[in-house]
Amino acid sequence: IDESDKFYILDRGTGYIIKLGENLEIEKIYKVEKEDFTGFCDFKLKKDGIWALEPLKKRVFQISCEGEILKEIRLKNKLDFPTSIEVDSAGSIYILDRHKGEIAVFDALGNFKYSFLRWGSARGELYYPNQILFDDLGRLLVVDEGNGRVIILSK
Repeated sequence: IDESDKFYILDRGTGYIIKLGENLEIEKIYKVEKEDFTGFCDFKLKKDGIWALEPLKKRVFQISCEGEILKEIRLKNKLDFPTSIEVDSAGSIYILDRHKGEIAVFDALGNFKYSFLRWGSARGELYYPNQILFDDLGRLLVVDEGNGRVIILSK
């Protein structure tokens, strides 16, 4: 939900982001007008627009609320199965890799910086994670589906 109480959803069938109005009518559809666009798997609504992850092409898009593509960032690292995106206040891009059980961090140009966490069931390990999100306190929340828990990480 944005500042004007517009509701955004991800249509997993098409990979499009849809903005819904007051009566849940479609106000806008966000997609990329490129032949090789394969659809988004996750997005986050930020003050500087929508940040969306295209997993098959391993690209991140920053899209204005009007639908203009502001940035297209190719992630320069071997990701197995990227499933979720988050962007911090410094512009670093966090990508959750479900099959590796780790979070890869990239700079604003898509250059790999580092990764953390790993595959498993012990503390600091992930087993089929599926979502990441920064909360209002700046902590990174990781939904660890395979282990049936939410991990809360502070900087």
